[in-house]
Amino acid sequence: MTADPHHHSTEPSARPALVATAPPPDSLHQMGPEQVELYVRAGMHQDRTPGNLLVVAHPFRIHKVPRSLFKRLERAGFTVEVVETLADRVQSAITIRDAMIRLHQTGLPLDVLVVTGDGSLDHHVMLAAFWAFYPDLIEERPGTIDCSAVTEEQLSALPPEYRRSFFRRLPDTSGLDPTPETMVELWILRAKLERAVRKGRPVSSLVRRARRNADDPMLQVAVLGILLPEQVVLRPHGFDLRRLAEAPKERIYQGLYPYIRSIAVYPAGTAADNAVFAGVPGYTYSRVAGVLEKLPWLERLRVWAEERAANAFLDYFLRDSVVVPARYSVIGFDHDWQFISSHAAGGPAAGHFFTADLVSKAEGMVGYVLRIPTVLIQEGLLGKTVVKVRSTFPDGSRKQSVDAHLAEGLFTNRTFIAGIGTIPSTDPTSFAGQSSLILVPPMLYRGEDERIYFDISGVSAFTEAIVKGIVARLMHAVGLGTGTLAGGGTLSFLSPENQVSIREGERLEVDYLTSKRRPRAVALQVSGDPFQGWSMQVKAAWGAIPLLGKGDSLLLSSTRRSLNNVRTLQSYRLQGAYIGGLYYFRHHVGRLWNADFMDLTGLISPPLHLPRSLSKVQHRIIEAWKAHDTGDFLDTTEGGLDLGRRGRYAHNNDHTAHLIVIRERKGLLLVRLVRARPDQGVLHETRTWYHRVGSGYIIHQSQTIAWEEGQDPRILQESHYFRDAEAYQQEAPSFFPFGMGSEEEERLMTQEEEIE
Repeated sequence: MTADPHHHSTEPSARPALVATAPPPDSLHQMGPEQVELYVRAGMHQDRTPGNLLVVAHPFRIHKVPRSLFKRLERAGFTVEVVETLADRVQSAITIRDAMIRLHQTGLPLDVLVVTGDGSLDHHVMLAAFWAFYPDLIEERPGTIDCSAVTEEQLSALPPEYRRSFFRRLPDTSGLDPTPETMVELWILRAKLERAVRKGRPVSSLVRRARRNADDPMLQVAVLGILLPEQVVLRPHGFDLRRLAEAPKERIYQGLYPYIRSIAVYPAGTAADNAVFAGVPGYTYSRVAGVLEKLPWLERLRVWAEERAANAFLDYFLRDSVVVPARYSVIGFDHDWQFISSHAAGGPAAGHFFTADLVSKAEGMVGYVLRIPTVLIQEGLLGKTVVKVRSTFPDGSRKQSVDAHLAEGLFTNRTFIAGIGTIPSTDPTSFAGQSSLILVPPMLYRGEDERIYFDISGVSAFTEAIVKGIVARLMHAVGLGTGTLAGGGTLSFLSPENQVSIREGERLEVDYLTSKRRPRAVALQVSGDPFQGWSMQVKAAWGAIPLLGKGDSLLLSSTRRSLNNVRTLQSYRLQGAYIGGLYYFRHHVGRLWNADFMDLTGLISPPLHLPRSLSKVQHRIIEAWKAHDTGDFLDTTEGGLDLGRRGRYAHNNDHTAHLIVIRERKGLLLVRLVRARPDQGVLHETRTWYHRVGSGYIIHQSQTIAWEEGQDPRILQESHYFRDAEAYQQEAPSFFPFGMGSEEEERLMTQEEEIE
């Protein structure tokens, strides 16, 4: 049964302005500050007119809600309907979808309260909501265990003993039901055998480890999945979200706003991070509810605690709350769009942190903390996983590309709770921020240049995030709130180059590889629930979800910070840029770094951030510059020990391109790119200064100059980057970036010209 989601018997009592706002432009990077503020404000409202309240509750979590809460909400004028989640995700989504359609058709405002963790919000509620109101973009799809893509040529390349014992023919998977339980069993079997299979251990050894016969299809699929993960499809029963991921902005940018007034998460699950993030009260009571329920002699204490928790929730839900347009993403594993995430996706590359969740969930934060030593040793110290990350703009053109060793990788739609207000990755407000993939490197790894690198930044950042996450939860538990942690946040030890960011309409692709650059399957997670795959895809969706936050929550504080940034852009006619996950203001005059300008000068746009190692800086810039017809480069740096080196030098074969990288005093790095055009009688030079931040460098100032024989040098463009408006006010008089002339020939005025 599918209802027309656009049919209303009556109109809701209040409609947010986002419902009537025109779609944003294709490129959010070209959107003016006033447009950004329009979209943020259009999605914010405080309408709490009584209507329908759909409570979606995990059957094992409902006891953590005060018993009187729903009755008191009904007395406040709400029609409350409770639907329990089911173990079968497909059937659960169907039940919730039908309830949403039925309540929406009454014409009254529809609010949703999710009583559990973030997994139920995304894998049940969000999926059901988009299926209910965008039925043409969601398709139910049966699971599959399929090895048919494996070719005879690929089989013949496998070890002879494996071919004889396991793969005389392709495994017969017709008797394997692709339920989530079957997938978990396959994953555990594959993880148990992976090291032995890659080392080519005898079949008898694999059979003993697996405790299965050689002709067992489960064993055969597991071995084939290790050797050829790209050709083996392991997908449980679920949904195809390809059309949702690829939907144009005109179709989807309003998200759930026309249909659902607000979504709130009651902090009753082990990972109810959205609830803590949005300041939803009830966290402390949910921690002790189980104990109070089992001890009848504490009934009076339980009643007192329930009353306090219920009063706090009602005050939040009815009065002290604001709806904010929050971001969500569509997640795919193995190039198959399968999940919706309002929270986070990813996980340690070798799966040591979340592998245990494939068997049994951790019991709260303590369970996760107990896993930290294992991750630090197996991944932080001994990890050999490599990731290849690519980000693209909405038109498909490349935005960023990173190849890195990985101890942990986490994609966040907003500040992650394990380090809440700390990871400088995201803003929760749609259209006014970004989402980021955080890449945490191991301590020891061999780079592509075959050199051994020692880097403690990854382990330090991982530990810092966990510690601050625990502190944040304790603050929330005692009622201090987490809004004060929303000041932008930094991970002190995380290098900017270890973050890859995307905005609405953009996407990420992540391939997980062995140290020999072969695909490998890893344990991944989406909003706290574990899955498996050898690649991950993320699309930051155009639409918005109406997340309900408390007035002093991190959600609202982050939103206010976004609006303050927008007003600063407007006041000083600045631009904004995310560098390593942090927001920077940019003042630019003169020519823009587009294809025409790069063709004119023969130079490249300066990177926004660089690693600490000068050799890595030199290599990165040369590789990017070679794409602009410079030819090969010769490193002319003086040989010998590299300790304390202050500079590196290189030029191309015909001496028309020169690169100079110099460490200056006070933590500054100067990068000079010089390109000569003898046929044009002109030399172009870009000088870029970087500030030392953490374990890398962040751009501070860039200037491009044209030198022509017999003429004064001309400044073609100049950019300055600042963390706040105060820094801009202090430094602006030193460079007077005021333009004159036509738009095409805009140049910087000198101090004397400005005064005259």
